[in-house]
Amino acid sequence: MEFIESILILRQEIIKIYKKYEYIIMPLVKFICLFIVLDRLRFLTNYSGFLGSVWMMLITAFIGIFLPTKWIILIGIIWLPIFMFSANPILASITFVALVILYLLYMRFFPKESLLIPIILIAFSFKMELLVVFLVAMFGKFICIASISIGTVLWYVIPQLSSLFQNTSLAKEEILDFIISLTRIRYEELFIQPNLLASLVVFFVVFSIIYIIRQQSLDYAPYIAIGVGSIMSIVGFGLAMLFLNNIGIKLKDIVVRSVLYGFIALIVKFFSKVLDYQRAEIVHFEDEENYYYVKVVPKINLTASHKKVKHVYNNKNEQLDSIKMMSQESNEQANL
Repeated sequence: MEFIESILILRQEIIKIYKKYEYIIMPLVKFICLFIVLDRLRFLTNYSGFLGSVWMMLITAFIGIFLPTKWIILIGIIWLPIFMFSANPILASITFVALVILYLLYMRFFPKESLLIPIILIAFSFKMELLVVFLVAMFGKFICIASISIGTVLWYVIPQLSSLFQNTSLAKEEILDFIISLTRIRYEELFIQPNLLASLVVFFVVFSIIYIIRQQSLDYAPYIAIGVGSIMSIVGFGLAMLFLNNIGIKLKDIVVRSVLYGFIALIVKFFSKVLDYQRAEIVHFEDEENYYYVKVVPKINLTASHKKVKHVYNNKNEQLDSIKMMSQESNEQANL
């Protein structure tokens, strides 16, 4: 029990420090995330121009700290085609039109959830996409699975398009060749890739299971949800290896990642909220129209206890002297 209490006290102290310096931590995290997104976009598009310089990306990320979510999305819509323009102007133009359509149909209605699209792309580059799925399913809305799916499709489709269309210019002959090549693409092979299908299906199943279980009134439901989600990710990708060919994933890697990211998700959940399920109660009451059953689970909030100093005296004279000194100090404070 003492070990558990010490962990809870440590958690409470860390949360206090975070709340005290939140005004510094959150802008700094936002700045770092924006810089990483811009850097990875530059890396994926092989852009080497002025806008891809470190100083320019630092300035852009700093400006993004003060911008609302909607404007950050618009910057991404403009930045990505600019990075692609030097390598393939026509593909950059098509990407820009596609992003504008995606913004009009989805991003402007769900601006915060749309930030998951670049986040999942960055997570793929670091092989941390499962961690994003776990965390978003634990804390986000169900509509977030749409952003995860869009980002997953972009991750697998954009490299294929880039390989199909090498360096092109805006010359009339090359534009005509580009348009003709668009009509010859076998789009079913482009979008029905084994690794893409496996990722979409497994992400949807894992996300749905975690999201549904963590909303139940079960004791320790969030922790059960993460455990079941980790198991389902292993089972899902294992079945994909059996029924699909060349998905480019090793079962060993999936097991390690599922267990590791599940453990990280548990830690994040622990620091976000801790409930005392042993003191859970079911309260029922009614009004004129309905009868309610409400499960009440108190939160655990511990703070470091103040230590009491106990004075040990060798004899009665020392004890009397200390009492006189304390009385004198109290009188002096009263006179002040």
